[in-house]
Amino acid sequence: MPVGVIAATAGTASAAKVTDSNGAPATTSCTTSGGTLSFKVPIGIVTTGGYQAPAKNKGQQIKVAGVNLSCTSSAVSQGAFTGVLSGKIKSANPTDTPAQEYSCTGLVGVSPAPGGSLAGVLKIKWAAPGGVKFSEKKSAIVVS
Repeated sequence: MPVGVIAATAGTASAAKVTDSNGAPATTSCTTSGGTLSFKVPIGIVTTGGYQAPAKNKGQQIKVAGVNLSCTSSAVSQGAFTGVLSGKIKSANPTDTPAQEYSCTGLVGVSPAPGGSLAGVLKIKWAAPGGVKFSEKKSAIVVS
């Protein structure tokens, strides 16, 4: 799943208390590069006695690591600033049976399926441009 899909699903991060030099709410634009996505999907076993769910089951998880952000903002006139995005997101498909959710065939579909959900937190560590001091060097995007 491309990071852009996760970011689009996540919604937008807000800078509710940040204003630009005109007193208007600040606007920010970022581009992404690099990083990795790791998928953790527990697999169950189909036996002659029926379906056996995975012993250790924390759900379907997507781990995002090392995504580089290059951003500009109306509130930062000294140039671009950077950040690194990482976090974990869980996928849930409530209409799936356990056999559907935790089988190998679940790996080939889109997650979440229609009616499903993504939930988690993506964290960003920011680096300010030269001559600028950020009051907060970390922020988060809540995925729900």
